[in-house]
Amino acid sequence: MLGKHEPIISRKIFLEANKIIAEKRQHPTVHKDIDENLPLKRFAICGECNTPLTGFLVKKKGLYYYKCRTKGCNHNLSAKKMHEDFSEILSMFQVDKDDVELVEGLIMDYFSLYFEEQNQNLQLSQKKLTELYDQLNTVKERYALGKIDDEMYAEFSVKYKKQIEEIENNIDPTAINSSNLKKGLKNVLEFCVNPLSLWQPRDIERKIQLQKYLFPEGNSVSKQKREVLTSRIKSIFAPIVDIARELRENKKGQSAISNQLSFRVTSSGQISNFLLEDVKSLKENEQLFY
Repeated sequence: MLGKHEPIISRKIFLEANKIIAEKRQHPTVHKDIDENLPLKRFAICGECNTPLTGFLVKKKGLYYYKCRTKGCNHNLSAKKMHEDFSEILSMFQVDKDDVELVEGLIMDYFSLYFEEQNQNLQLSQKKLTELYDQLNTVKERYALGKIDDEMYAEFSVKYKKQIEEIENNIDPTAINSSNLKKGLKNVLEFCVNPLSLWQPRDIERKIQLQKYLFPEGNSVSKQKREVLTSRIKSIFAPIVDIARELRENKKGQSAISNQLSFRVTSSGQISNFLLEDVKSLKENEQLFY
């Protein structure tokens, strides 16, 4: 016969414990073995063999280093130097507060071709849908009037319905437009006024989240060339690097800069592949910029 036992823990403690577990599931740590002295660990990649770098401490010197794990590569780099180089990369986004409005306008110009192509494609899709619905209705009408038999009706109705479904599936109702891109630029440009302030003093996990957000494919570090190379930059940030550089090099006045800069791309190409994804993820990662 089973007896009635006192609970091992109280209901209050049980609920609090489950709350903590739930919060950890929603906000998991980036790595179990992360080291606040090595924020670029696994983010930086060896430029010679494409292996993510790990890190270690030389206890006698009290100095940290990043290391390539590939046997025979012997690619060790000073963590201090690596962090200085990464800070320089972040400083490429630096925009003077007085130039924010100008930069916003130039970025919108840069992406204008993307929106033009997006609108043209949408108009073509809508036109084609109208034609297909008209054709489908014509087939239905002819069938109702007995002008075509069951077999012909089935053949053409299935054909038009399939084409309609394919086009409608390719139309993204959540696709961005210039209006919501402009809203997203607010956080981006606030970050660019002082990008180092949102990386250098942060706790390790937020550092890692920010650098991974800005550079989804990490940074490549070349031992032979002694340089840090960036691969893909979030598309909404990419033109800022060029704009900021031009603004630093040319201080003849905003009107002169506006006339000299030409940021309209000849093809939206890679922009169209990433911009929608990047703007959506910007909304989801707003906390990184505070």
